[in-house]
Amino acid sequence: MPMERREWGDEPPYHMPVFVLTHHPRAPLRMAGLRAGLIDELHLAIRPVLLGSGEHLLHDIDMRGLRYECAKHVAGERATHVFLRKRA
Repeated sequence: MPMERREWGDEPPYHMPVFVLTHHPRAPLRMAGLRAGLIDELHLAIRPVLLGSGEHLLHDIDMRGLRYECAKHVAGERATHVFLRKRA
């Protein structure tokens, strides 16, 4: 099942990308401001389960160019926790 981006317009209600699981493919929706570098720290909990062929989480985002680094990573029993932090 592909992931579908809901078409909320230029300003999504949660001010972040929203993904909805669906049974049919949709064209990608590009939103303004996703590369603004406004996040100081990000905690990702990654579980090794693929839906369909999978999707690149940070596709086409230059994390190093935006001054982010992996501050810490912890392999847990059910997920790997990755902590990204913006360098000063």
